[in-house]
Amino acid sequence: MKSTPERSADTPAADAPAATPAGTTRREQILADIAVLLRQELQVTVTGKPGPQTFEELDIDSLTMVEFAVAVEERFSVSFEDREIKNLTTLDAVAALIERKLAAAAGSAERR
Repeated sequence: MKSTPERSADTPAADAPAATPAGTTRREQILADIAVLLRQELQVTVTGKPGPQTFEELDIDSLTMVEFAVAVEERFSVSFEDREIKNLTTLDAVAALIERKLAAAAGSAERR
């Protein structure tokens, strides 16, 4: 598990999730937000374009994965089942699951 250095209250604005720039897909923005979340919450740096990295490559163990899942649920206002978390192996898989959950939530909100 990665060590967790002390963080000050004045975290740089560059670490905050950004608004979706023109020409960026929803998936790309979710992946960018996941990379920021990993850096801010778990002090894990994603090198290269986020997406294909596995949790093993990022040195994320099962305990850290639970912390990550909770942070993702809070950031994106979604809920994961335990079985869903166990099946996730890459950042792309997490982004796809988030997209499905957001779409389902939007669909059920429209039906009301």
